[in-house]
Order: sequence, then C-alpha cells, then structure tokens
Amino acid sequence: MYVKVIGVNFKTSPVEERENLFVPADRYPAALERLKAEYSLPQAVIISTCNRTEIYVSSQQDLPECDLIAKFFAEFQGVPAEQFAESTYAFEAQECVKHLFRVASSLDSMVVGETQITAQVKEAYRYALKQGHSGKTLNKLFQRSLAVAKKVRTRTRISEGRVSISSAAVELAEKVLGRLSGKTVLVVGAGEMAELTLKHLISRGATRVLVTNRTHEKAIGLAATYGGEAVPMERLCDTVSKSDIVICSTSAAEHLIGREEVEPCLGTRDNQPIFFIDIAVPRNVDPEVGSLDNVYLHNIDHLESVVAGNIEERQKEIDESSGIIEAEVERFMKWLHRHR
Repeated sequence: MYVKVIGVNFKTSPVEERENLFVPADRYPAALERLKAEYSLPQAVIISTCNRTEIYVSSQQDLPECDLIAKFFAEFQGVPAEQFAESTYAFEAQECVKHLFRVASSLDSMVVGETQITAQVKEAYRYALKQGHSGKTLNKLFQRSLAVAKKVRTRTRISEGRVSISSAAVELAEKVLGRLSGKTVLVVGAGEMAELTLKHLISRGATRVLVTNRTHEKAIGLAATYGGEAVPMERLCDTVSKSDIVICSTSAAEHLIGREEVEPCLGTRDNQPIFFIDIAVPRNVDPEVGSLDNVYLHNIDHLESVVAGNIEERQKEIDESSGIIEAEVERFMKWLHRHR
C-alpha cells in the first residue's frame, strides 16, 4: 500500500491563501466523493483547520502526482492552482506517516502542545470513515496517530501550561493594551475556541465580557457560564462601539465585521482604540478595518510573534516527543510493509 499527503499550512501559506482552501466539515463528503471518482482512490481523509488543509490518500497502485491532487483541490475550491503552487508540500510513505504523527501530537502546530488539533484529526478521520472513504491502511494510520498523540501527552509535559491559540490571542491583547482589568471584551462566536478564549480572558482579569453569536441561545449559555453578558448579533455594530477588545472565532464563511460597521463606532469612543483579534479562518473581520485610525487588527498569523517563545520553552519536551514519534513511525512502517 502507498500513502501520501499533500497540503498547505501556516508555515508555508499566509491566512489569505489558507482561507481560500479551507473546507468546512459539511463539504468533506462532496470533496471525498469527487476525489474518489476522478482518481479512483479507495481511501482519502481531509483535515482542514485554521492552520492547515491536508489530503491524505492511500492505494495499492501508484498514487496520482501531487500536482494533480493540487489541481483537483483548486478546482473544487474554485481557486487558481498557481495561487498556492509554491505553498504546497507533499510527503510519501515514511515521511507521510511521520508528518501525520507530528500533526496529531501537536508538534507541527503554531502553538506547540495545543490539544485541539488531536480532536480535529479524530473528527476528520471519523468523517471519512463514516462515508466509507477510509480503508484498512488509513484506518490503521489515523488510529495509530491518535494513539501516538496520547502517548506523547502522557509521557511528556508538552501540553502543560497555557498552550492554545486562544491563550496566545489573550496574551497578545495584554502586550498591546497592558492589563485587561477595566477593559470590555467582546467575543464573537460561541464554539470551543470562543469558550477557551473566555476562560483565559477571565483568568487574566477582564472586567466585562460580552458574547454574541448567530444562534443567540448559545451566546446566552456561554455568557451565563462565565458571568458574561449575551448580546444579539443584530446589535453587533453597537456592541463593538462599547468594546475595547473584540475577539472573533466563528465558522462564518464571510466577513461579519467590515469597515462600514466599525467606522461609525469610532466617533463615540473619544479616541479610545479598539483592538481586534481575528482567530477565525476564513477571517471574520475585513482586512480594511485595520486601515482605520485607532483600530488595531491582528489575524491568526500575527500570533506567531507571541508563540515564538513557546517553542523555545518547550524544546526539551519537543525533543522527547520527537523520539517517541520516530520509534512509532518505524513500528508503523514495519506493519505497512507486511501488508503490501
């Protein structure tokens, strides 16, 4: 059996490209069906998150060339293939296995040690399995990757401390604005990322927390849990004008906040700045918002400056984790050779 991965991630591609390649979970089945039909691929799994989009494929026959899979994906997403040609990476056989093990174990994450990626890998695999697109080889590969991730977390301290995109976002807010006490924070979104952000905001002393979401009931539930206040999405513009920090983390496919919403708010703030952190992919805030006076807009790629120290602090754990992964890759490759 042959295995291969092709993809782009935060190391190779800016958020402007990644958001064009992001595949929502509800489009996984269509993408997998089309991939199977065009290339007769019996096994395929797609992982698409804020920091990466990857396609894992397996077959008993030679796999399609990477540029063909890239072309397929570009057509499926309606994006010119040349737009991300230089950002694409591809790994086969042992390197593919090693890459997935590192991804699942969060060694290939922007925030090394964060645990969300393991859940995202598991969910992507489940989608493919449910739709009948993951066979014996990818089943073994993905199941093993999740077991390796668990081993890394239990045998090292890689996931200890504040290790998430959300914690990095709050740390960035502190660096720009200083102490968060006395600040009003608006969280746009009510999913897992929004909840993690709320936890960190409260732990760092945020005085007033507002939550808005398209499904207002979810905003009410999340706000109640953390002592915040839920506001209807229809009042988003008015709420932004009362906020010092706006953190966006929804799954919306389009911009929720544009220049036309923010510009009128500024006149009511007596020259007090608004700090936006957009950790969503696709982005929730139009980049034009950042050109306004007294507005500071940061997207997920800007968090790299915050998390740079994360890698240095965790180097010992990274080395230990890498050793575990190397041994597990060798073990998996022996299994793969036996079952060719």
